[in-house]
Amino acid sequence: SLAAFQATDADLRADFAGLESRADVANLLRVPKSFLTSVLYRDGVDSYYKQWEIRKKAGGTRTITAPSSSLYILQFRLNRVLQAVYNPRPCVHGFVRNRSIVTNAREHLRKKYVLNVDLEDFFPSLNYGRVRGVLMARPFSCGIEAATTMAQIACVGGALPIGGPTSPVLSNMI
Repeated sequence: SLAAFQATDADLRADFAGLESRADVANLLRVPKSFLTSVLYRDGVDSYYKQWEIRKKAGGTRTITAPSSSLYILQFRLNRVLQAVYNPRPCVHGFVRNRSIVTNAREHLRKKYVLNVDLEDFFPSLNYGRVRGVLMARPFSCGIEAATTMAQIACVGGALPIGGPTSPVLSNMI
C-alpha cells in the first residue's frame, strides 16, 4: 500500500546515493525485486496505463495517460524519492514543494510585461533517453541499470506521460 512507504527525506537521499542495480531500485522503493521485474518485464508498463481526454481552457483537448494499480505505486514512491533528492534552482516554481504559481507571480510583481506560455505536449517531448541520462548524470550519478529501471518506471511509449506522478519532477530535473 502507499501508506507503507514511510521514510524521511534524509533516509531517501542516503538510500538513493550509489544506486547501481534493479535490486537497488527495488530496495529503495521498498518492493520485492520480483514484483518490480514483473511489472516492468512480464506485464510490461504499457499495460498499466489508462487514457482519457480533458478540455483545455483555450480550447482543444489534452490526453491524460495515467498509470494504474501496481505501476502507480512504483511511480508514487519513485516520485517521493526524486522529490527528496532533487534540489531545484530558485527560478523553478512548478511542481516544487513549498512553491506555487503564487511564489512565481511574486517574482514578476511590478514588471511591465509578463509572458505566459503553455508548451504543447511538454511531458511527452521528454524521451526515455533524456530521463535515463539525467539520472546517470551528476548530481544523481546512478548506475546504468538503476537509471534504466527508473526510466522504465517513469516512461510509457518512450516518453514521460501527462498524468504520471513522476513526470513533473523528472521534467524539472531535465
